[in-house]
Order: sequence, then structure tokens, then C-alpha cells
Amino acid sequence: MQEIILSKDNEKDIKEIKADYLKGLKFHYVENMMDVLKVALLKDKVSKPLDFTIKEMPKHK
Repeated sequence: MQEIILSKDNEKDIKEIKADYLKGLKFHYVENMMDVLKVALLKDKVSKPLDFTIKEMPKHK
């Protein structure tokens, strides 16, 4: 894990952490769920996406 999404309100807390502990980490500070989606979702399409469609459930006897 190298990228972390946090609420903008937590930015002040991260600034209190010693820089040595934060090496290699990238923080994204967000204000709302749309900001989270912009950071978390890829813009590129996957060439062969997996199909997780749930087929009809078998009926119990």
C-alpha cells in the first residue's frame, strides 16, 4: 500500500508524523465521496474485465 485516501480534516494529523515514517507514501486528502471516487477509480479501461454478474440462484428443494 503506497497511496492513502484520508479526509481533509486528517491532514493536520499526518503533518505531525515524523517524515521518516511517511517515506514512500502518497496521501490524497478528500472532502467528499466524489473526491474519493476520482482518486480511487481508474480512468483506463481494463482490456479483459472479469464478469461478476450473479446468475439466477438455484432453487432449494
